[in-house]
This record gives sequence, structure tokens and C-alpha cells, in this order.
Amino acid sequence: MIEINHSCRAFLNNKGQVVIRVRWNNRKDEVGFSVGCNADPDKWDKENQRARYNTTHKVGGKTVVARDINNRISQFLECIEESFTEYSLNSQLPTKSELKELVNEKLGRIKEVEMYVKAHKYSVP
Repeated sequence: MIEINHSCRAFLNNKGQVVIRVRWNNRKDEVGFSVGCNADPDKWDKENQRARYNTTHKVGGKTVVARDINNRISQFLECIEESFTEYSLNSQLPTKSELKELVNEKLGRIKEVEMYVKAHKYSVP
């Protein structure tokens, strides 16, 4: 098992969307994940990198409560942690695309059929 040092940071982009950035491997590599939620910049806690509790966020015509935004951030961070744990147990460093694919798979963004096709793409007779 190797130790993979990484850090995650949630922030708001210029469109008001919450984005998580992951840095690892001596801060050389970086991958970004859009959480897919919007947050009001005035109701964003920069220190804790979360939406302020008991607030309602209306950005781009969509209304979301802080609890939903924060739960979504936590879900992403948990999947990222699990992915790095899997790689470290196998004594491997992930590539950017491998990390993105594994996290998206854990989040249910990639269906099993798509994964099967990708895995067998080059083995078709």
C-alpha cells in the first residue's frame, strides 16, 4: 500500500456553480468535478467551503436549500476518498482519466453497460 497525498477544495465558479477540485501526487495533478448545484455567492461560507446552514439558494432560476448542496459536496468527497483508498491499496497512482472514471462510476454517473463496452472495446473479434 502506498500513501497518496491529495487535497479537495469546494468553491464557486463564476457562474455560481459549486465545483470540487482535487489535487494529488505532490500537487502536480489536478482534476475538477462539477457538483451540479448552484449556490448564491453571498450565502457561501468560504472558510468551511460549504453553503451556509439554513439558507436557500436561487441561482439561474433554480432554488436549492443549503442542506442539499452540502450533502452533494459530502457525497463527492466521500467517493473521491474511496477512489484514492482503492488505488493506494493496489499501490498505484491514478491517472486523471482513471480517477474521473472511478469517481463518476461510484456516483452512478456511468452505467454498467458503458463500462462493459469500454472494457471490451478492443477485444471485439
